[in-house]
This record gives sequence, structure tokens and C-alpha cells, in this order.
Amino acid sequence: MLSPGKQHLLVPKGIEENYRYRLAILEQAKGDEAFQRGLLEVCKNDILFWINTFAWQFNPEHFGEETGPFLTWPFQEEAIRDLLEAIEDREDAVWQKSREVGASWLALMVVDWLCLFHPRKKALVVSQDADGVDRPDDPDCLFWKVNFIHEHLPDWMSRGVTKRKMGFTFPATKSTINGEANTVKAGVGGRGSIVIFDEFGQFKDGLEIFSRTADTSHCRVFIFTHKNTQSMAYDLCFDVKYSGMKKIITHWSQHPEKRSEE
Repeated sequence: MLSPGKQHLLVPKGIEENYRYRLAILEQAKGDEAFQRGLLEVCKNDILFWINTFAWQFNPEHFGEETGPFLTWPFQEEAIRDLLEAIEDREDAVWQKSREVGASWLALMVVDWLCLFHPRKKALVVSQDADGVDRPDDPDCLFWKVNFIHEHLPDWMSRGVTKRKMGFTFPATKSTINGEANTVKAGVGGRGSIVIFDEFGQFKDGLEIFSRTADTSHCRVFIFTHKNTQSMAYDLCFDVKYSGMKKIITHWSQHPEKRSEE
């Protein structure tokens, strides 16, 4: 079972308390290789512990506090568990999302965690164009987010992760994350542990891409916000022939802070 650990239940979620908890963990780990090894094992077995203790996020909407610890809400934790279940059960998933609920961050953190702590994993991330995948100076691109997470990890945890054009290499686990732009050839030539299609609702030739990547991975995750009813993304949700696909939903109405604004 992926991520069976329950240590995340001990991590404080209040922002000030979480800051202090993170600092105490990092301080205790300095120069203590046995403690570091123990933390690596805890993180391997508990993705929510890793996220809430080590992962950071960037949100330009939080004026004056754009960067800070990533603290998961219950609806986000449910989405993470659903995605882990799809990976483990080797099944495709349809992920419907609202904007500003962190779906892309969550999917990327799952992929990053998988490669940081599990051996010989191969992940592929596909977006609508090359800049959407990897543009070093653009916080909206996917690999900027992954790089941001790595920048805030201690060296003893990242263990030599290297950034390259359209990808990351994880020497400690011999895992990789690769990126591709949306074309009908995206992901067709290789094989992967998981393929993430971000903003799939904006893909052209969605049906062809869906069909041609069927053999690329047994776990393909199609993430999108609905744009119209004339798309493969819409069909994946409402056409009866795809009714057996796993469904993941992250909607603004699930977010306690956004609900309180209504």
C-alpha cells in the first residue's frame, strides 16, 4: 500500500505552530544522519507527513505572504489518497477541478514524492504547450512548481536531484520526471509509472491523445477545468462509455475558506 503511515496526524496545522514544528524538525536533523534516515523512511510511508512538514507553495494571491508551508485541507487529502489509489491499482483517473484549489500542485507533489522516495519510477507530465511544462522564470509552469518544492528541501532529503530541460533526475532512487508539450505524439513512444495530463480540457485532438496513450501507462490522470461541452474532457465525465473511470474532484465549494466567502 502506498503511504500507509499516520504520522501526519501529529503535524500541527496552525500556521505558526507548523512553522515552529518544521524548524524544530530541521534543527534536530542537522548533522544527525540516523534521524535523517528515520525522517526519509517516515516520508516514504506517509506523503501527508512529507507535504505538511517539508513542502512549500507559492501563491501570488496571498499578497505579502506569497510563499509559505503547504498545509493540506481534508478535501485535498482525499484527492491525494484517490490519486495514490489509482497509481497503485494501475487505473486511469479523471480529475475535475476548480481554479485556485491547488489541483496542479497536489498532482505534482504526488509525482515528486513518488520519485523522491520510491525506486525506479518514471513519471511523465504533459501540458498544453512546452512553456506550460517548463519555463524557468514562469511560476505558472508546472516544473517551476516542482523546482520550487526542491529549493525548500534540505540537501539530505533531495539527495542530488537535478533539474534539466523538460525534466528532473533523482539519482538516489533512479527515478525520473519528464515533460512534454501537448501533441498527438505526446507520451506515445515510451512507458511510464504515471502520466499527468494537465489542463486536458484545453488540449486539441483530445480523443486521439487519449487513444494513442492507452499503452503508455496503466495510470493516466486527466486534470482539467471544464471549458465547454465539445471536448474529450467533457466526454470523459459524461459519456457512459467512460463511466468506469476513477473520478477525482477538487471544487471550490470543498474549500472551507472559499465557502466562507460566499
